[in-house]
Amino acid sequence: MLKRLLIIGICGIFVVASLPTTAFAVAQLKLTDLAAGPPTSIIYTDNLAGDIDPDLGVIHVVTPLGTWVVSTELGLTKPTVGYVPFPLHMHLHTLHASSQAATILVEFTDEFTTEVNNHDSVIGATSGIGGLGGTVNFFDVYYGDAPFTMHTLATSIGPIGFPPNGSATGNIDLNGFGIDFGEDRFFLNMRVEVTHTAGGLTTSYDADFSAPEPATLAILGIGLAGIGFINRKRKA
Repeated sequence: MLKRLLIIGICGIFVVASLPTTAFAVAQLKLTDLAAGPPTSIIYTDNLAGDIDPDLGVIHVVTPLGTWVVSTELGLTKPTVGYVPFPLHMHLHTLHASSQAATILVEFTDEFTTEVNNHDSVIGATSGIGGLGGTVNFFDVYYGDAPFTMHTLATSIGPIGFPPNGSATGNIDLNGFGIDFGEDRFFLNMRVEVTHTAGGLTTSYDADFSAPEPATLAILGIGLAGIGFINRKRKA
């Protein structure tokens, strides 16, 4: 019996290894200074120029931007974060200091997939933010078919005063999205806007978003059912 299980396990490994894989889009971080005049934007891509962290799924940027004398962003996504039962998971930590009254928009985007048929799944999502200083005008999470798109709102928090903190729940409704993703692909886009009413202010916050995949929950349910079956067999 043990030999048979070992053979099945080895065959399973070869089957999984032989399955075709498609590369995901690379995570990106976008900063926009919304001071008076034309907005100034810059985009950073994971493991490319400006990202000082070599780990995959981590974008770490330290840079001045327009009226912002210090702008430090740390975006975390798969494979650094994203674990059972929250494989769809993104986290954003920032520190902003301005020389005058100013507003900055931080966007963090990545591509995900979910094992659902006919895009008929509604995925429950949660988000939260907490920090010090300034005013967070909003913390929104959208999903769409391309980086930084704002097709459909999943969760929204704000405006939040001093100190900024809050939480929200929402849904990623793939059935209502109305776009053929192909292999059930979609993008999540975190958007946080911060305003300073005067120079010399500093704002720091942590924003988090997570949504469990239906397939993961199904696997968890099957596993629990299996444990229950084994326990019943032992008692019998």
